[in-house]
Amino acid sequence: MKRMSRIVSLLLVAAMSVTVAVSCGDKDDKKPNSGETTPETKANGEDENNTDALVAELYGKYEYNGEKVRILCSDAGTSWIRNISDTANEVWFEDAGSDVLQRAVYERNRKTENLLGLTIEPVWESGGQAIAERIGQDTAAGINEYDTALVELGNSITIAQNGNTLNLNDISTFDSSHEWWDERVVKELTLFGEDLYAIAGAINIMDDCSVSAFIFNKDLLERYNCDDPYQQVFDGTWTVDALMAAARACTQDLNGDTEMDENDSWGIGTYGNGLVFGLQGFDSGIARMNSEGIPTIICNTEENIEKCRYWFDNVTNSDCLYNEGVNGDESYQNLFHNGQLAFYMGNLTPGSDLRNMEDEYGILPEAKYNADQANYTASCNTAWFTDYVIPKNCENPEMVAACLEVMSGYSVNTLDASLHDIVFDSKFARDEQSRRILKIIQETVSFDWSGIGEWAAINGMGINACFANMPQGATFTLASSLASVIDSAQESLDSLIEKFESR
Repeated sequence: MKRMSRIVSLLLVAAMSVTVAVSCGDKDDKKPNSGETTPETKANGEDENNTDALVAELYGKYEYNGEKVRILCSDAGTSWIRNISDTANEVWFEDAGSDVLQRAVYERNRKTENLLGLTIEPVWESGGQAIAERIGQDTAAGINEYDTALVELGNSITIAQNGNTLNLNDISTFDSSHEWWDERVVKELTLFGEDLYAIAGAINIMDDCSVSAFIFNKDLLERYNCDDPYQQVFDGTWTVDALMAAARACTQDLNGDTEMDENDSWGIGTYGNGLVFGLQGFDSGIARMNSEGIPTIICNTEENIEKCRYWFDNVTNSDCLYNEGVNGDESYQNLFHNGQLAFYMGNLTPGSDLRNMEDEYGILPEAKYNADQANYTASCNTAWFTDYVIPKNCENPEMVAACLEVMSGYSVNTLDASLHDIVFDSKFARDEQSRRILKIIQETVSFDWSGIGEWAAINGMGINACFANMPQGATFTLASSLASVIDSAQESLDSLIEKFESR
């Protein structure tokens, strides 16, 4: 059983036969669905016993006689987890507290300590960038004040390419095939088919919460007689055209002053022009890992440029897109909370902020380019996605890897179960259709290498800037801007690859 299978079962435990509403105004979430049934799942106790037994079987033979495993991580006040939990930490707590995720982290850690005979200890730092810089400085200076680190995915490869972290696959107590590791992380981060420098799985929170999606206002879509986006998703017809049809219907000059601003109703809200958001939803991207385990630039094809043009013409330059500072001073998040925005483009992190929202809302995947596209594709924000690395200066990597393995294994039925059962299912997803779509989103996550490492953004320029620097009202110049930087981007990417090849 892989981690994603675990997520699927968690999200579908309550969904035995649900019917998708026929119109966007149907609020009866208790009706049966179109006849689809979900696979039977084991009782939670059985799953828990099986997983815990496997962890104990594999790692119960190790005894570390009270040694410490020190984890470098962000202070609670600097973590994005504050968006989904009253306690903003996925590593360590002094006590169980009252928050469900805090209790899960605490329980997971105590079980790990008891099995391995060690102590888990946090080493606090002021944020993700500070952690990355500290690892580089400490490695160079021979400083050993922590044994592993929770870092941002965007930084983990930069740290590794400079020789500051260990290849996890060289550590005897680590096995990336275990069910508690995210198999897509393993696939997308394993260089040359054998080298893995960062890992995420059930042990993490922000790996799941950093995934992109559309959150939509059900009441607005009902008010303006829109088609049901849930049904479109399940029919495979949730496309950018379907998105824009609903967005246009919901864009209304509410006060009749002929000026569209934060006082009116808008179709879509986001930051920037959304080009990368659209491209990744179109099952493409800027750079992806190829079948040989080598990151490869893919954005400069005629097909992908035309996909970006279609998004730019129909979304970015539409009258339906609200950009803070362009169309008004109110944040698009606040507009959505206030019932003035039909579609919120972003990550799965606003759950706690939406708990008290009066209007009904639902969750959708990123829209397809067209109905011929085989699958939906979910992107993730690599600046929020967290993973673990083991610094080069670690004195006992076998012990540390064993600790991470056990922590992740015990997280399956503590932290991971709480995150999906309580936070996603109960606090965030308000209906069964959204829970089904969370399954689709989690199953189709992709990792774009433009956000991994520094190669794609040199001094604020580079290939990423080509997509970011075309605001509303601008001329579409992506082809020419890509042509001007593609050689330097390839050289930068080649340099990254060569650094790993020489290790």
